[in-house]
Amino acid sequence: MKHKKTINAIVLVGLFSAACALFLLNERKMPASIIEDPARTRQLPQIRTPYNDGTETTFIMERSTLGQLTKTSTAVIEGTVASFQPANADDPAIQKSRSASDSARAGLLFKVEVFPGRMFGGERLQSPATVFLTVFFNILDVPQKGDEVIVYVSDYYYPGDAGMYIGRSTELWGYNFEDLRHWRKKLAYNSVNITERGIVNLQGEDRDILVRIAEGYFKHLRSPDRNRMEYFWFLNDLTTNANERVRLDSRTDAIYLLRSCTYDELRTIAASGNADPQFREYAEAIIKANPQPLSEN
Repeated sequence: MKHKKTINAIVLVGLFSAACALFLLNERKMPASIIEDPARTRQLPQIRTPYNDGTETTFIMERSTLGQLTKTSTAVIEGTVASFQPANADDPAIQKSRSASDSARAGLLFKVEVFPGRMFGGERLQSPATVFLTVFFNILDVPQKGDEVIVYVSDYYYPGDAGMYIGRSTELWGYNFEDLRHWRKKLAYNSVNITERGIVNLQGEDRDILVRIAEGYFKHLRSPDRNRMEYFWFLNDLTTNANERVRLDSRTDAIYLLRSCTYDELRTIAASGNADPQFREYAEAIIKANPQPLSEN
C-alpha cells in the first residue's frame, strides 16, 4: 500500500531537543561520522512517519523499526524458542538492575530462552541463550516452545548525558555501532532490544522473507563498506512488501535516511521515477529548504 504524505512547510532546525544540548560540551569526543552527518545542520521539512500519530508511543515505535533495531543491537539471533515465562524478581541476573527487578515485580518482565541458530554480529551466546524482555505495548504474540523467531539482543547502555545525545543520534546514517563501543557500559544480562518489537515471530508464510529482510538490513547497516544509496533502494523496494510491519518500518527508516543523504543523492532520488513518490517529494523539500549544498560526508 502506497502512503502519500503531505509535507508541512514548517521547517525544523536540526534533529535534537534542547535537552541534548547538555551534552554538546563533550561533542568533540563523539565519532566524526555523527558530528558531521548532514542532518545535524540542515533545515528539515516536517513530515510524519507512519508511526507518528501524536501519541506517547510514537518515540518508542520509531526507535524500534527493523532498521533502528539493526543499528543498535549487540547481536541478531535467528533461533528457536526453548521457553517463555514471567521473570522472577529475585533472579540473580537482574538483581543489580533496579528497573529490571521492578519490572519483574510489576509483571512486565519476561525471561525468554532461545536456542540460537544463525547469529548476525555479536559473540556466540550459550545455548539456550537467556534474554529478558520488558513488555511495553502488549502487542506480542507470546512465543511458544518450538517457535522460530528473530531476536534483537542488547547487553549495554549509554550512561548519563551520553544516553540522551547518542539516543537521539541513532536515526542518523552517521550512527555506527562499532564507532561507539567505548561509550557503552555493559549490562549484567542480555535484553530484547527496546520492547517486544525486538522479537519477530517467523511462523507462517512470511518466514523466509522476514529472514532475508533481516539479513539485508544487517548487510546494509553493519558492513564496513555500507553504502547510503544501496540502503535507500533496499528500503524503497520494501515499502510495497506484503508484510505490514516491513512496509511501515522501511518507510520510517527511509525518511530518516533521506535526512542524512548528500545533496547529490537527494537530487538523484528526487529525479528518479523508481523512487516512491513520498520519498521524491521529501527529497525535493529538503533541497528547497537548503538551497546551497551543505557540508557533506
